[in-house]
Amino acid sequence: MTFGNATTRRSGPPLGAGRGSRALEAPQIASPRLAANFEAARWDRATTALGVSLKELEVIRALFRGDSEKEAAVRLALPQRTVHARLERVHARLGVRTRTELLVTVLAAVLAD
Repeated sequence: MTFGNATTRRSGPPLGAGRGSRALEAPQIASPRLAANFEAARWDRATTALGVSLKELEVIRALFRGDSEKEAAVRLALPQRTVHARLERVHARLGVRTRTELLVTVLAAVLAD
């Protein structure tokens, strides 16, 4: 498909194929710049939906990259205690106990339309 200057490619089986699956796959965006803007917009919507600050979101995104608290602190140039405090606030705000629950909750918000 083509939209202006952006070209998207559909991956996966044709619509309606599969064993009763009606889920549509997200289009792959060919332009890296457009893909980055699309991803940033998704994260912005998730921030609003979850009620977390941009600073807290930076820490969450570091977790999505697989960073530990210590690695996130180095990547974001923050003290490790600050990273830990931000994660504690997010856990309390979202009512989750584990890092896995946190990531699942955030991922659901990011993928929601």
